[in-house]
Amino acid sequence: MFTSFIIYRKVMSIFVRFIRLLSAMRRVLVYFTIYGLGRTLFKVAGRLGTSGVSIVRFWRFFFESGNKCIGLIGCGQYGFSTIGYFSSSHSGKRFASAFDTDENRLVQFCAAYGCDALVSASAVIADPRVNVIYVASNHATHASYAIEALEAGKTIYIEKPIATDISQLKSLYTAWISSSGKLYCGYNRPLSPIIGDFTSSYLSGNFSAAFSLFCNIVGHALPADHWYRNPGEGSRICGNLGHWIDLSVHLFARRSRRFHLYGTLTYADPEYRDENLVVSLTSSTGDVVSIAFSARGEPFEGVQEQIVCQVGDVSLFIDDFRSFRLDAGRWSKRVKLNRKDPGHRRSVLQPFSGDYSRDIAEVFASGLLILQISDAVNSGETSFSTTLDLDNIF
Repeated sequence: MFTSFIIYRKVMSIFVRFIRLLSAMRRVLVYFTIYGLGRTLFKVAGRLGTSGVSIVRFWRFFFESGNKCIGLIGCGQYGFSTIGYFSSSHSGKRFASAFDTDENRLVQFCAAYGCDALVSASAVIADPRVNVIYVASNHATHASYAIEALEAGKTIYIEKPIATDISQLKSLYTAWISSSGKLYCGYNRPLSPIIGDFTSSYLSGNFSAAFSLFCNIVGHALPADHWYRNPGEGSRICGNLGHWIDLSVHLFARRSRRFHLYGTLTYADPEYRDENLVVSLTSSTGDVVSIAFSARGEPFEGVQEQIVCQVGDVSLFIDDFRSFRLDAGRWSKRVKLNRKDPGHRRSVLQPFSGDYSRDIAEVFASGLLILQISDAVNSGETSFSTTLDLDNIF
């Protein structure tokens, strides 16, 4: 009887592993249909640890051609599979050096991308081969690394957010004003082809009509001990919701470089107010924005978002940046994209392409609004008001 029990446990263990394997294979297949072959391979390679190194090496053999001029600070999944994929595959540039506090991640990244593992972020910034630095470390360190890079005259790309408190943002702004270096940020929705085409066609020129923007987001469920919740990291407002707050500022700024906003906050959970909430904004010119963020489970395909923007008789309906419908008066068109494109490629390539770079004053304004909302959420406030001026941030 005991032997039968042992056999039963072994059979069940094999069965469970088989089910997990099928689930993983299904997810890879889904990612392939969403992102295409290249980025899916990089995502998988990033999850495989040292086992995924050869995948990236093989891919890079066909695409990299430029000099070693890139430094990376923070070698986690985003740095590995997003910054690494687009910067090496689409710009052709190569990584010279990298740093991460996690030695395993650092070793994996440097082995995959053929760059030097350095002992500190300062060493990457000081590397004479490096003129473009990507920062994808924990959020609280973004501003300090960017300031150091700007003071060294380097071009710096910060994966969102650009700061996690007002003091950091002011210091970064001061460093940017006085530096010869260039600053870019990873808020990517305004750089998506869908948003770009819509704003250039309907929110440009003498645009003065009020607009409505509604964003429904299903995000990842995070455990209570996730580092996003650590003091100083800016909460999920900086880490997640900032994308759609930034999109809102981008639309406000299409009309005017100065605007007054009134906001309301509705919470579902008093313990974790930065998730399962609704942020509403109205402007002095009649615009309305509603951002609903839900994080009650784990979405199988990653973050899901539905966005609706209406100005006059023109309405744009975006389904997870994989398809959209545009209604304009008496005509309508539906477009299904081959690949999901919320603007990551254009965002990551900003240091190498002037065609898609954001107005950095606009990014500072959205950074300020994000922090004001984050402070209000942390304090449990239900309303706030602010005036943003792109020509006079502070």
